[in-house]
Amino acid sequence: MVIYMNIKQNVIKIWKKRTKNSQEKLNEDFFDVGGDSLGSIHLLVDLNNFFEIELDPNDFFISPTLDNLIKITEQKIYEKS
Repeated sequence: MVIYMNIKQNVIKIWKKRTKNSQEKLNEDFFDVGGDSLGSIHLLVDLNNFFEIELDPNDFFISPTLDNLIKITEQKIYEKS
């Protein structure tokens, strides 16, 4: 089982990999910092693989912010455990 220490830090690291202009602000929108639709799918796949979860793209697209992504990732991890 994957150790889920520092969920927020790991989500931010993966977020930065998939954005061009991220300032790592929790309220920044993925598409406003250089992300595109294909990149968003890659972002979710990266998170799914890293944390061994299944994020629903619709949950991200409702609010494509770093803060929301951290919250839905944490939620999926806690549901899984």
